[in-house]
Amino acid sequence: MGIVCLVAGIWAIPVRPGVVLGESMAPSFHNGQLFLMSRLTRGGRVARGDVVVFDLNGETFIKRVFALPGEAVWGIDWAPLDGRPDYLLGSNEIPRMRAFLRRHPSVGKLVQLQVPADHVFVVGDAAGKSVDSRQFGPVPREAIRGRLMLPS
Repeated sequence: MGIVCLVAGIWAIPVRPGVVLGESMAPSFHNGQLFLMSRLTRGGRVARGDVVVFDLNGETFIKRVFALPGEAVWGIDWAPLDGRPDYLLGSNEIPRMRAFLRRHPSVGKLVQLQVPADHVFVVGDAAGKSVDSRQFGPVPREAIRGRLMLPS
């Protein structure tokens, strides 16, 4: 009975430790760095800029929330022109990039992706080293296990 209570008590703790594997979140987080994750309760919300831990296709990822449900993500799709943005754009870059791509269509095309309800679009801080929503698409909210507790 005592062991069951201990296990149940540990499972109920809202904070979990973890270790970063890889460099996709550099310079914010580096390979081997320890972190604390605040577990999300059912219905818990995440905000743009939060660093979240989630499970997808049997793998665990740490990425930053770039866009929230219902928001548009703009970018350039250059290869293999699959309709997902390979390079993300800020709203102030869209008019310039639209004009540039009209003059140089072989570079790629401007794409807009709408983040579905109950999903978020996540990216790694080191974009060139990151596998993120640019490859696997928006992440279901239910896949998010928690939010990293960032030092203030």
